[in-house]
Amino acid sequence: SNSSSLFGNITKSTFERKAEPERNVSLNVNSAETGVDHGVDRGSSDETTTIEYVDPKDDGKLQEFLHKKPVVAIDKLLSPLKKKIYLKNVGKNGFFKNNDEVILEDNTKYRLRLTYDEIEALEPSIYLKSYRIKSSMKKAMVMLRLLRHNMELKTAITQCQFMNNKKKIAHEVYNLLSRGLEQSEKLGYQGSKLYISQIWTGSDGYWSKRIECKGRGRNGLIRHRYVHIKCIVKTDQTLKRLAYEKEQKLKKKIEDGSKIDNMSLKNQPIRSQPSGFYKW
Repeated sequence: SNSSSLFGNITKSTFERKAEPERNVSLNVNSAETGVDHGVDRGSSDETTTIEYVDPKDDGKLQEFLHKKPVVAIDKLLSPLKKKIYLKNVGKNGFFKNNDEVILEDNTKYRLRLTYDEIEALEPSIYLKSYRIKSSMKKAMVMLRLLRHNMELKTAITQCQFMNNKKKIAHEVYNLLSRGLEQSEKLGYQGSKLYISQIWTGSDGYWSKRIECKGRGRNGLIRHRYVHIKCIVKTDQTLKRLAYEKEQKLKKKIEDGSKIDNMSLKNQPIRSQPSGFYKW
């Protein structure tokens, strides 16, 4: 009103309160069955909206989104014949070896050659992703550096338990790795043969900001950072392949005389006691 406004005698209020239209209330109650007349005008509309509670456990689409079926790489990427050759090769060597001859049930011999990227894609791996974590990437990296260098999954879980009192984010990493161990056992992998191949952190986006009030009329800006942690867990099949490739690479260097100078020490026995002084 103009009487309550400071400029009421100068300006006129352009806001006028509109009367709310009458609403027709409808109840989804069958009065014929209950025998009670509620005396409510149902209106001319025949449409009635019913709100039903759906238990999350009974929601099929929600459960399908939360519990996605695992994708087996060899079933999706290989043909039936290549799949047989690949599994026979892995069963023979413990890992996939290129150009290795295998014999199938019908006594036919095959050789399968794959690229490095194809071998990595076909090896068993479990991809893990954490929920939204209230922390920063700088704090998370201090924790995640400890879990690198092909650490076993169960050993990493134990390390997170001991660091729970020191680092707050260690509890989130513990939940992530424990969930990965549980999922891997459901897929048929042994927990003692799993190791952390890659683990990293990144911004989860949508950082909130607020003003930090200081003295003498000054202010600052506080950012509430949120991150996520992602991890790739692999089996000992990958470790066996990497050890074999390292051994073959070293053997090739030794056999090739021109490349033996790249080694720090020659593979020769020491025939005399070295002195403690430089010879140059």
